[in-house]
Amino acid sequence: MRIPASVLGMIFLYILLSSGMVKMRLIEKGANFLIKHLALFFVPFAVGLMNYTGLIKASGVQLLLMIAGSTIIGLLITAGITQSLTRRENERTHHERSHSHSH
Repeated sequence: MRIPASVLGMIFLYILLSSGMVKMRLIEKGANFLIKHLALFFVPFAVGLMNYTGLIKASGVQLLLMIAGSTIIGLLITAGITQSLTRRENERTHHERSHSHSH
């Protein structure tokens, strides 16, 4: 199974940030620049869609349903992971506070 380089890069960046080997301040300026200009990254995609108007006319509803479905699934998974991590962090913080008060 091949993993795209961009996905591997994001995984490595996450690991480096999580472990503290790379500090957020080192990448924050570049990340903010990319986020600020994010819309420009979709222009080639939108222009490329013009080449597939026949496919979109023939299968547009199915494509729309697949895109909407995968977006909803992605959001639900992200929400679940976020809630789980937040709950775990809150439990850890609560445990540390109760543990420090007992001493």
